[in-house]
Amino acid sequence: KDLYHGDLLTERARAELDTPHSLPGAGARPRLPSQFDPAVNSKPLPEVKNEEARRRLVVWARAWKQHPPAARDVCKCPSLTVMIPHYGEDNLIRFDQLFNQRIELEKKSTVLMAYLVDYFRDEFVNFARRMHGRTDQPTDQQVQFELRRWASLRMQTLWRTVDGMTKGHKALDILLRLQRPDLNERVRDSICRDKFQCLAAMQLYGEFKVGSPELEAAEEMLQCMPSSLAIAFLVNNQEGKERMGTDNIQQSKRFFSCVVDSSCPFEHGKRRPKYS
Repeated sequence: KDLYHGDLLTERARAELDTPHSLPGAGARPRLPSQFDPAVNSKPLPEVKNEEARRRLVVWARAWKQHPPAARDVCKCPSLTVMIPHYGEDNLIRFDQLFNQRIELEKKSTVLMAYLVDYFRDEFVNFARRMHGRTDQPTDQQVQFELRRWASLRMQTLWRTVDGMTKGHKALDILLRLQRPDLNERVRDSICRDKFQCLAAMQLYGEFKVGSPELEAAEEMLQCMPSSLAIAFLVNNQEGKERMGTDNIQQSKRFFSCVVDSSCPFEHGKRRPKYS
């Protein structure tokens, strides 16, 4: 599913690889991971043409043969926080940036979108077919957002990094569904959030203006990524000077550390921090 929605697989390849009825209790026999290993099967992935998709499946198949230890109870696992430092790098590529920013190649210059389509041609074809096959008739704005997301996942962006790191939350959720099928989605999400957090330390977040592309991209990231994502940042108060400590030092700025996530309410167009 992740490979398909990442546009690394065609619909036909997904149908061949997908085994939705192989979960415990479903009654069907699961596809063995060794079938994806070229060392075992002479034709392991006939419908998978994308090199990245083939690499991931082969690595998974070979890792499976190493007999990993049994998974621990998610509820008893220690908590883990992953911090991603961020300053001025791109987060979610702007739509106008795709068609205005130029890439200088050895013999020619081309716009960013044309470069990405040419370099990831099969993945763009999969993306176009996936969007065309949607049954909900997406608006132009939704198509633009999906195109921006597709491009951002293929460049050195914060969006791509966060998307990869938050797969830890999704993995815990899958494991928890198998271990505790009695739990509903809200409870599972709460447990996964307690056990895993992705913290994006965005130094400039506090300076983003309401309505700016940077703030809108950060908000899109909070809404699209798992709830374990949080943004840490600094704000400062420059009103007057205060004498700090016993050294009688005057300080013109006071800094406060803040955290926002998707559960924080809006206040004056921005998320209200949890801590300040």
